[in-house]
Amino acid sequence: MDVDEAPKEKAPTPVTIVTGFLGSGKTTLLKHILGLDHGRKIAVIQNELAGEAGVEAPSASGVTGPNGEVFADWVELANGCVCCSVRDDLVSALEVLVQREGFDNILIETTGLADPGPLASIFWLDDALESGMQLDAIVTVVDSKYCMQHLNDEKKDKKEVNECARQVAFADRLIVNKIDMVTPEERDRLVQRIRGINPQAPLQLSEYSKVPLEAILGVGAFEMERAAALLEADANNAKADANGHGEEDGHGHGHGHSHEGHSHSGGDCNICNNEHSGLHPRHGDEVGTVTITLHGELDLQKVKAWLGTFLWEEQAKLGMEAYRYKGLLSMHDDEFQYVLQGVHDTFELEPGPTKKPSQGAVSKLVFIGKCLNKSFFEEQWRGLLWQAPQ
Repeated sequence: MDVDEAPKEKAPTPVTIVTGFLGSGKTTLLKHILGLDHGRKIAVIQNELAGEAGVEAPSASGVTGPNGEVFADWVELANGCVCCSVRDDLVSALEVLVQREGFDNILIETTGLADPGPLASIFWLDDALESGMQLDAIVTVVDSKYCMQHLNDEKKDKKEVNECARQVAFADRLIVNKIDMVTPEERDRLVQRIRGINPQAPLQLSEYSKVPLEAILGVGAFEMERAAALLEADANNAKADANGHGEEDGHGHGHGHSHEGHSHSGGDCNICNNEHSGLHPRHGDEVGTVTITLHGELDLQKVKAWLGTFLWEEQAKLGMEAYRYKGLLSMHDDEFQYVLQGVHDTFELEPGPTKKPSQGAVSKLVFIGKCLNKSFFEEQWRGLLWQAPQ
């Protein structure tokens, strides 16, 4: 090697968050992955309070964390993978993994009722983690037999959200598991319901959580280039659907069964009670998707100010809650489109790899969350379009 040549910077280790209700098959999925002869060195962090059988029994050998903590339950598996069961300090466990070389992937299993949003936000807020790891995707495992029942659960407190619907909403990849335990008709109804909440995430049907590894690893959902490409593909799919050329089998396609601009699982939020929305309330989970398309250039400073105000102050007052959101935005005086990605109130807005059209600038945004009002978003974002000084 040339003495003047700088050493190649180690690529961040991709992290996959695996979420889903108790009994959905999360641990079975991890066992499936760890048991494969894939040639990868994979670290699995499993929350010990998940209430499911562990991947492996913990060993007595400990690993010391950066602040002197001892994690005594790390297991080295025969295929070179590592499993850790964590009770409390997930961040410390992740920092331990950052310091260990040679992992190809890290998988984190959440508890059954966990909101994956705060966990995903760690990778933006913690600089030490961000340098060594990169969030690859959120994978939600769904129990075909009981998911519909969970989605139909109504909270006594209307301000509370349906946890199952929220987990589906957060997903970059969906696994509808245990399809052998339901009829084809029940399976199709469930897929349609899931598509009403999250019409974009590719969906795998499975038995015993057996899915191709490439379907859930190496997704790159939070990479700038990949996110821009996916958003552009979504826009093309929407155009095809509008012209009557889109396929809708609900199995592995991102557009599924939805209404233009506002896919919804039902509920009694304002948009679903609007007689002009064309939607009919069915159940009480109130989680859905709003898609808006804007023609014209946006004002970057106005966009940044709106995101901060809405996410940090206004959405709670309006009774809305944005879980996931992304956008491919054409800004005034910028050659390249900006990529917006966000989880809860944490977001990134950076120039992406895609050049905006020389004529007819277009922006597309997708918001997934609770009680999101399409008319509100359209009106607000129209106000962010750039206007020449008078």
